Amino acid sequence: MSDERTVLVPSNCEILSHASTEILHTYRNGEVLVRTAAPIDSTETLINSGVCLDSRLDGQTNRLLESSRSPLDAFSDRDIITAYLELIGPLDPDWLLILQQLEIELLQFQPEHSFLSRGSVQAFRQALKQYFVIGVVPISAETKPQPPAPESGEEEVWIVVQDQPDRTALIQELNSIPEVSIDPNQPIESVGFYLRLRGRVSAQGQAALLQHPHVLAVEPYSPVQPEDEVAGLILAGQYNSLGQPQGSYLRWLEDHGINGAGVTIGIVDAGVEANHPAFTGRIKQLNPDRKSWHGTFVAGHAAGCYLEEKDSNQFIYGLGMAPKAEILIQDNQSTPIALCRETVTEKSPSGQIGSIQNNSWGAGTKNPMDYGSQEATYDRLVRNADPDSAIAKPLNICFSAGNSGINGLTRPKAAKNIIVTGNSENYRPATGKEQSDSIDQLYQGPRGSSYGNCGDGRIAPHLVAPGEWTASANYDSNPGDREYISSQLTWGSGTSAASPKTAGACALLIQWWRQHHYNQDPSPALLKAMLVNGAEPLKAGGFIPNMQQGWGRLNLENVLRPDVQRIYIDQSIRLKQRGDNQTWKIRVANPNLPVKVTLCWTDPPGALGTGTSTASAIVNKLALRLEANGETYRGNQFQNGWSYQDGSRDREGWDNLQNIFLAPGTATGTLQVTVTALEITTNCLTGKIDIPQQDFALVISNATIETDQTSVFVSVDPNTNTQTKPKDSGDYWAGRNQDRQSVDYDWWQKIDNNTKPKPKPATQQQIEAWWMREDIGSSKPESDRALPPAIVESLEASITVVTADQSHQIVMANRTESESSRTNSSEGLVTMGGGKIAESTKDITSLLQYPVDLSRALLQLMQNWTQFGSLQQKQVAVLLVGAGTRVTADDLFALRRLAQLGQLYLISTDAQLLSFLVQRVHYSPNLFCRLAKDENALPTLLRDTIVEASGGQQCEIEMNSIVIENNWLSYYSFNVTHLDRHLTIRLQFPLQQALPKIALYRPGQETIELSSSISGIQVTSGEDFLQIDCDRSSISAGAWKLLLQQATPDDTYRIRVWAWTDLGISIDQKTLSVSDQELEFLMTVRGGEGITFHRLQGQPRLIQETTSSREVESDRFIEATAIAPREGQRQPESSRTVNAAELGTVIRVMPSQPGAIALDVPMWVEGTDPQGVQFTRLIRQSLLHLESRSQWRQRLVEAAELFFTSARMIGVEREAEAIVRLKLQRSDRTRWVSVTSPSLRTQLEWILKQSWSTQECLVGITGDELFGLYRALK
Repeated sequence: MSDERTVLVPSNCEILSHASTEILHTYRNGEVLVRTAAPIDSTETLINSGVCLDSRLDGQTNRLLESSRSPLDAFSDRDIITAYLELIGPLDPDWLLILQQLEIELLQFQPEHSFLSRGSVQAFRQALKQYFVIGVVPISAETKPQPPAPESGEEEVWIVVQDQPDRTALIQELNSIPEVSIDPNQPIESVGFYLRLRGRVSAQGQAALLQHPHVLAVEPYSPVQPEDEVAGLILAGQYNSLGQPQGSYLRWLEDHGINGAGVTIGIVDAGVEANHPAFTGRIKQLNPDRKSWHGTFVAGHAAGCYLEEKDSNQFIYGLGMAPKAEILIQDNQSTPIALCRETVTEKSPSGQIGSIQNNSWGAGTKNPMDYGSQEATYDRLVRNADPDSAIAKPLNICFSAGNSGINGLTRPKAAKNIIVTGNSENYRPATGKEQSDSIDQLYQGPRGSSYGNCGDGRIAPHLVAPGEWTASANYDSNPGDREYISSQLTWGSGTSAASPKTAGACALLIQWWRQHHYNQDPSPALLKAMLVNGAEPLKAGGFIPNMQQGWGRLNLENVLRPDVQRIYIDQSIRLKQRGDNQTWKIRVANPNLPVKVTLCWTDPPGALGTGTSTASAIVNKLALRLEANGETYRGNQFQNGWSYQDGSRDREGWDNLQNIFLAPGTATGTLQVTVTALEITTNCLTGKIDIPQQDFALVISNATIETDQTSVFVSVDPNTNTQTKPKDSGDYWAGRNQDRQSVDYDWWQKIDNNTKPKPKPATQQQIEAWWMREDIGSSKPESDRALPPAIVESLEASITVVTADQSHQIVMANRTESESSRTNSSEGLVTMGGGKIAESTKDITSLLQYPVDLSRALLQLMQNWTQFGSLQQKQVAVLLVGAGTRVTADDLFALRRLAQLGQLYLISTDAQLLSFLVQRVHYSPNLFCRLAKDENALPTLLRDTIVEASGGQQCEIEMNSIVIENNWLSYYSFNVTHLDRHLTIRLQFPLQQALPKIALYRPGQETIELSSSISGIQVTSGEDFLQIDCDRSSISAGAWKLLLQQATPDDTYRIRVWAWTDLGISIDQKTLSVSDQELEFLMTVRGGEGITFHRLQGQPRLIQETTSSREVESDRFIEATAIAPREGQRQPESSRTVNAAELGTVIRVMPSQPGAIALDVPMWVEGTDPQGVQFTRLIRQSLLHLESRSQWRQRLVEAAELFFTSARMIGVEREAEAIVRLKLQRSDRTRWVSVTSPSLRTQLEWILKQSWSTQECLVGITGDELFGLYRALK
């Protein structure tokens, strides 16, 4: 039939019942492949099967393909041939097993639904008998990718040939072909199953070469051509509304805790002047015989640190993106495989191998750019830059887009897994005039940034960065040259300057990721996704995505800004066949910001000659989808710069970088993000067609995970309630103070010393002031830091939260049950999740009696809290710490990772410790502080925090007591909404007190007696508690009442009611103003669709590093202000009740000292659900203000100035037999100083045995730490 077509349909599609429908195959996910002439159905997906090659030889290829689909009559059964094997539809893994049994080797996926294969003709004939094989097409000279034949003479080409065991014999055989010349001594590039050889051919030689059975393609050869602080500020997002850079890029780097330290970048170019002061001590020259202006300029943009010269606006000229990163200088005349292997195996001066490679060069232009062997080579090397290594070594490969303007990209920029950067304008109007007077412009002048896209529609370039009139390190530019600035600096332009900025940005993000993920590196896919997710569209660059700016200008501030919630998935999930998918429910964090979802995967190398309008280069196809408000959004389907709903499925999966960007306010509440496998043909880890699978990276910004499961890990430090304060005020370090190391103190001081006067020696007045200061407190041995017994006794009446099931139901366990399950391997950890009590589950009372040292607990958490793959469960850590808690640098690494991957709650009575930890974790979106008023409040706060962490909200309870006929009755009332899906009512009473008679009244429902067995309600009791759990089926909205008939009037009870709800209440915080005298925060409460609020009431509790909480605790309740009221819901002016979709309040704090500040703000929120039922819930929020690292370092500078004073040693203090403090005396004054240096401790042991040890000597002091002892020699 003329309108017959092959389509995929769901199992319930009406097409299946049509008379014309023939079922071809049913996939494991239920989809059915059919051939049909039925009317088109909206759920069908059109399938076009058969090898698809780009039109060659004046459009004759497709007709040749048709004629090649023969029964292989021209071959004998034993002939070994290479052919395209065509399948009826997307690959089913079961088909692979059959083809392997036939001994057909599948070499490369080829669109559509075909494979380049090798095997015997007999095997191919057997394959044709399989229902899923529709054709076998032997490769021929006409079907092989090839350039136009040389018009005269010989031309240089790439010859792509199937690998053979004897490569020498293969090259000799090819060289024997007339008018073909291949250098047998050249480096050979092996790309999977084929080799890339460089040779020379004439027209006759090329024709003969293509007839050779092992030759797969002939490709054109093109030689490699080479393609400041202001630019750094632009990429850091530090500019005003006029687009003028402002501030200091160095200070921005320091305040974000990044400078490229520990990261190495390979610079592939024509050589670098390694002796340039911009690279001192950080460069390794791998091609010492070559130096070039271009390479030196490029290296300076990536990692230059030359600070001696500034422009008229005091911006530093020679500052690269990552000024502490190290550099490997590599020769761009080497092969890609050799270069990439070199990057990840050679070590920098500090011993770090490379993780980034910059390539500011191109090899020929084509528009549109297709996909060949060079692109495939780089795609393979991103996954593993050392293919011969047993352990993969990923590499982030950055390329410039080229300077060919509308003529298109240069090779190999159509590679799928690299990062391609185009050129935007810098801001140098005085020098570059109209070529660099607007940061929102693409450079379109002479040799403008190359336009994309790739031939198959993939977006390229991916990003743009300032590359026009940028300053960098100089080599070989002299006075009189147009680009000359000074002997050390030069101007330059082009995408060659833009790409190394992206490489430097990658170094900064790798460093940042390591800081927050226990020293792990992000995958190249995740790093690319992070950059693109944070990109900012150029105002004058057209709507994104487009062929000029891709997804916009790189903006690191957007990637790192701490007030935006983000979700990261990094190659922890693998999809294995069509229909496999992974789904996340997310909730919009701030409706005033866009929601941005970016999917990226490292795709296996594509087929030769693809990357065209009819043949995608993508091998494993995935689709990104988002469902919001009943609408479906699909990856890369944009209008006017934003995703639009219900787009076509036809182009899904054609790009391995996909985005869905929703404008602010487009979607609210709960959304659903799905990554779906459309076709998985190849093993992404090896590039082989053996075990098809594909991993991916996902970045979602401005959202949090919305999940029905929670895992909560709880740990109590044994030193929680010791009264031992730090020996030095605010120093909770275990051992040596690590603050200077954590802020990279020495390096930043060195940077400052380049521009600031050197510090002067301490004056006599300062030394006298040090001696007059109050002495530091003495320390206690570790054995004195146990939890006081009184605290354990007070916890006997506490409850234990041990498990949260799929409805967030809280199941309580009594102490006896939990103690019986104790195991040494998990002592001190409480795990909530999975719907059942895990073996490691512990009663909180027992947990507090048998606490675990913080470092040990964090080590256990790191062993259990891995990537949390799919993030289908919310992951929360609750840590109880106190005055005796001491932390290590490893502890802080772990705390950062916990806050990054999930949520981290810190509970303490010690405000100073909480502030100390907050400042050093220095990551706020998922960090929450809970401050107890005193030790007695800890059990209740710990319990409530665990419930809060699992998603529960405390309901307000009103109590009324009456006496009827000598019966003491108490009514406890609370409101339940239509959106509450689970309730837990907990009644706690002292041991030996009689259980009261209890009845529960619900609107429109029967009364529940204690002994009742009601569907949807579970009653649990113990010696000192009773708990009622109600699931959604038993919940009715309105006012509930709990009636207690007490045995005596002296009976006491504590009642809590928690609700797990879909009200969607969230609180946003924004810092309005910051000064030394006052901090001002705006807190805004919002809910889901139809939720309104009319009251906020709370009592902020200030947490500051240098102040106790009781001294600054405020008794003034916060006041609510209506924000964005909905029409028709505001009450008359005479009424004080305000119904609004948002309520906000401003909180002002007057800090008494520098340092981090946290506000623990419990707030009662009153409102109504969409049906008008009122509710009152307790929502607790942490407001965090971190002291910038640059200001923090300045305080460390003042505390760490070295000075010398004369003194005598009169006493020592030891811990674990080691000297930890030394008592000094001068005249009538004495001071204790800490001794942290192991070598200094050893030397002191020797000195104290000497006869002169009590004599006066010169003592070096930094702060309150002993720096050294000096005695004059006789």
